[in-house]
Amino acid sequence: MDATLVLTTINVPFVLQKYCELINNSSHNINIIVIEDKKTPSDAYTYCHSLSSQFDIHIKFITCSEQEVLLRSFKDISKYIPWNCIQRRNIGILLSYKYGSEVIITIDDDNIPISNDYFDRHLDIGKVKAMNCINSSNSWVNICEYLVEERSSSFFHRGFPLMKRGPSILSQSVEHGRIVVNAGLWMGDPDVDALTRLSFPLNVIDSKISNNNLTIGNNSWSPFNSQNTAIIRDVIPAYFLSASVGRYDDIWASYIVGKCAKHLGDYLSYGNPLVNHERNAHDLWKDHDNEVLGLKTTDTFIQILDSTKLIGSSYRECTLELLESIEKNLADFDSIFKDSITVFISGYKEWVSLFED
Repeated sequence: MDATLVLTTINVPFVLQKYCELINNSSHNINIIVIEDKKTPSDAYTYCHSLSSQFDIHIKFITCSEQEVLLRSFKDISKYIPWNCIQRRNIGILLSYKYGSEVIITIDDDNIPISNDYFDRHLDIGKVKAMNCINSSNSWVNICEYLVEERSSSFFHRGFPLMKRGPSILSQSVEHGRIVVNAGLWMGDPDVDALTRLSFPLNVIDSKISNNNLTIGNNSWSPFNSQNTAIIRDVIPAYFLSASVGRYDDIWASYIVGKCAKHLGDYLSYGNPLVNHERNAHDLWKDHDNEVLGLKTTDTFIQILDSTKLIGSSYRECTLELLESIEKNLADFDSIFKDSITVFISGYKEWVSLFED
């Protein structure tokens, strides 16, 4: 299977050493795209070039000047992908799609793969098969309940709606379909919101997920992030990381993808491959500031998605229907966030326009 590993970084991406070792032991054809940002040190290019030679792997390091040239051919999308933000990874996702990748794997530069079958686990998607699916009595599955924290603390995935953070009864059913997104989870520092991190530190020491990943049933929801995630190319028109909604960029994109998948009969899976998340230094108060919009508006966002009846036959068509629905219901959002959500809608539409069914 042809796949591309995508990351953006403001560091020298030493983490790629491990990924290159795994690629060399994989039966898949995997390339790497690294997106430079204004703060990326010059040594990053040199390091990637040396890795490419050492492992004989195609590592395409896209410099800032190359990005400026490339984006001229992609309409007005550059307006919605500012410098010095993690959303620069959109460029790597877009290029991977244009290069014909069947699966795009997005990673952060502080995620270290744990198992030797990292790529086999991520690339076992896209095939129609029978699956044991999990559904919830309140339609929301907290995937973090399947991770073991060293003090047995319960916690929720970043972006999990506040109004749904309560007890629920889980059930299983056998459903048929294809998995279009596989969200690998994390040992060490889990992906939780800044308020949780400010309240108490968490350390994941084990996973309850067996060899078979967990698949979310068609009647339930769960967010996924962009730090250890595989997405098939069909989904990419629905997956745009918008800087206008701060640290909810990948979360809201995951909900749009999830809504489209439900309508189209596709599924999201969670669990393996695990990574060790050795989180880079963050200003947690700044992280919190960048999560306020999402914390206060995600429940409304989900209500709009949930109530929208889709008729489209592709991720592109369904995403446009959802964006129109969000726009029509803009008055439902707190007025202080309307400008940001308007930019979210316009940027998402610009992204979708880059793809043809």
